[in-house]
Amino acid sequence: MGFLETAAALAIAGGDTTLGDSTTYGLFSQKEQQIVFYHQWSQTVLSFKAFLTQYNENWSNNWEEQSLVRRFNKQYTFNNVQRSINLGWDLPAYDFAEAKKNLENCSMFVRMMYPKVDEHGATTGMNPIWYMSLMNFVHNSAVTVGGTGGGTSALGMSSVLSEGLAKTGLKGFPSNFQFAPALEEGFFEATEGVVEDWKQAIGLESSGKTKTVPNAVYPKLIRVSMDYTPIFDESLKLGWQEGEADYLFGGGSDPVVVWSGGSGFPWGEDPQISTNVASGMTGMLGGDADFMDEPTGGVRDTETGETLITETPGED
Repeated sequence: MGFLETAAALAIAGGDTTLGDSTTYGLFSQKEQQIVFYHQWSQTVLSFKAFLTQYNENWSNNWEEQSLVRRFNKQYTFNNVQRSINLGWDLPAYDFAEAKKNLENCSMFVRMMYPKVDEHGATTGMNPIWYMSLMNFVHNSAVTVGGTGGGTSALGMSSVLSEGLAKTGLKGFPSNFQFAPALEEGFFEATEGVVEDWKQAIGLESSGKTKTVPNAVYPKLIRVSMDYTPIFDESLKLGWQEGEADYLFGGGSDPVVVWSGGSGFPWGEDPQISTNVASGMTGMLGGDADFMDEPTGGVRDTETGETLITETPGED
């Protein structure tokens, strides 16, 4: 059974067809299984049913390297972590109305990629910032699930527009957008066309007769995909900080290292890790506490406490 047949088989008689059959609309509006984009400039909320076809993330751990004089190995210094998201989804149309809405949403997505311009068409203003939400997979680090444009969120529709998506969505921008109507699935024809003298329109002598011309078609299925580049919110302090209590290893005066970047980072689950590097890990692994401060092959300045991340130097 094809995708469209599966979607049609889920339909319930008498359902709301404004956004398709009532089963998929229920997943969209009540369970909030949505892909949602919020465009800061235009205050536009764009929501898609989450018919995911592909989803993957890439995390790049970037370190700077420097050659050391008369050393076989290099010195490495942490720089940053970069995240990218690749997402693909289908836009099936249960009826003509939904097919039209799908095409409208795709058109708006493309428009939102363009910058703010002045009366002369020159780019002006700040960058066009987006906020993306996809349930517990894509959201702001301070929350466990993203916002919704469907109006059924616990935040309420007014909060969704005024602060919900801006505070629960993942800040960033799409670096590309692929639009591919599934030609093999067919199209819906426009129910209302343009009435014109069709002979005159093609350069022939007017016959005085008119014909309804359905001059627009709407795909029954559109396949789209994109790459999304998150912009990290530095106010969330993504990283590890020293805490005051050791809950994992049963107390002690030594500082512990705890995650400070939000309990929902990155996919809504909080491992609640509390790691006492100085005492807890030493006790578990049977090593020296000072050694645990240094990566394998690392060299630490005993006066400043700074760790130089290098591999074990070779012999001169």
